Amino acid sequence: MHSSAFENKVLWKTLTQVLSIPVKSVCEFRPEETETAFVRKVWSFVRGSEPTREEWDEIYAVYQRILTETYLLESDRFKAVLGAPELLRHLQSSKSWGFAIATTSWHDLAHMSLRGSGFYTRRFHIVTGEGILTKVDLVNKAIESSKRWYGVSDFEKVTYVGDGSVDTKACRELNLPYLDVAEVSQATEKSMPCYPSKTQFIRLARRAVV
Repeated sequence: MHSSAFENKVLWKTLTQVLSIPVKSVCEFRPEETETAFVRKVWSFVRGSEPTREEWDEIYAVYQRILTETYLLESDRFKAVLGAPELLRHLQSSKSWGFAIATTSWHDLAHMSLRGSGFYTRRFHIVTGEGILTKVDLVNKAIESSKRWYGVSDFEKVTYVGDGSVDTKACRELNLPYLDVAEVSQATEKSMPCYPSKTQFIRLARRAVV
């Protein structure tokens, strides 16, 4: 999962209200690898210092309120990619592969968007981006927390599925096999992406290289 126009809107509105600055000023900042890094950069530029713990609490509180308000107006934008629910459900039954959903999004948006797309999130291991400044940090967090989730000391192989240059760069830095979403999804007759079966997906994951 990655930042979207929806998430940007929520972040911009949050910073506009908390910092009392116009949205235009927030939009002028270049994106960062994670939402946390972006908020910290804007806050530091405007206030001259990084947010304190109390200020982060205020940011999250305003963010949660604006997220709920925006979601109620735009909930129809959350839809699952064809085949994705079935693939994740079947991967849960795999005895040799596990999975985690890692996103730089914060907890509330991550769970809200997944539930809005028809996923029952309590069954999935979801790693979110609070306090995470880089994609490398997020991937490391996902790997370590997944060991606890699955009750193992290590994994024989970790394959990262992503769709951006930041993902590719992080995997090179961590020496992890990378699989682009474009390789995983297939085009349907309507040119809509569609995820493959569990068997096809695992075959791709096994062949993935650094």
